[in-house]
Amino acid sequence: MVEDSIIEYYNKTLNAYKDGWALEKNRQLNMGLWFPGTKSLSEALQNLNEELARKANISAGHRVLDAGCGVGGTCIHLASRYDCNAYGITLVPGQVELAQRFAMESNVSDRTDFRIMNYCHTTFPDNYFDAIVGIESICHTPDKRSFLTEALRILKPGGRLVFAENLQAKPRLTPEEHKILYTYAYEGCKISTLFTGEQYLTNLKELGFSDYKIDDVTPYIWPSIRRMRRLYYFAWIYNKYRAWAGRPFGPTELAHTRMCYYLYTSLKRNLWSYGLVQATK
Repeated sequence: MVEDSIIEYYNKTLNAYKDGWALEKNRQLNMGLWFPGTKSLSEALQNLNEELARKANISAGHRVLDAGCGVGGTCIHLASRYDCNAYGITLVPGQVELAQRFAMESNVSDRTDFRIMNYCHTTFPDNYFDAIVGIESICHTPDKRSFLTEALRILKPGGRLVFAENLQAKPRLTPEEHKILYTYAYEGCKISTLFTGEQYLTNLKELGFSDYKIDDVTPYIWPSIRRMRRLYYFAWIYNKYRAWAGRPFGPTELAHTRMCYYLYTSLKRNLWSYGLVQATK
């Protein structure tokens, strides 16, 4: 099942994220946005949180959902900075446990709520959230329209949907391009399909959203992509050592390592892009 493979992926790559993305410090697993003058990954990650908050019009007292919240960093940021009530949902029990610990350490346990839930089929009431955000999470579901449909149901009228997403840059790929993008790159994080920007806009229109658009922010993720390419070489050497020592990694960890190389290659070939998808109910 898709859900099982995603849970397995995040469980087996937790240490890699701790080492390569300073998970305990940064509490996020995404690219961030490296605006001019950005000096660190931590700053880039906060830049992305702020962009989502601004585009979603989040303010004090709002009820906000992070769809695919990871270890809770965005919810914690929004609750701390905007005094909103931030809900985070994920398929991974271990991520909920980490998110709850991080929220307690940040003194926002009273304004955050983390749950195990599928963002395509939630148990929230109709018209419940003022805003829904997501960061590199909707790409995990093969049925992206189901997520948009559910978001429409649980958003209040006038509520904002804003998510940072990996987008297939071409409507059609050659067999070689498909292999580079999916077999070599995105299979490493259990992603089998990406929507193009046009597919998102078409679905948002058909479902009845308004003010829908996508801002292309691909230039601002390049430092993170280069960081991942550098990490690949260290990981490759470590993988070889593990194999030599009789403790080889399994296919999930090896595919994750390969992904760190091919995300750079596939982005350089303009096979994918990075956009901020926005719409209003």
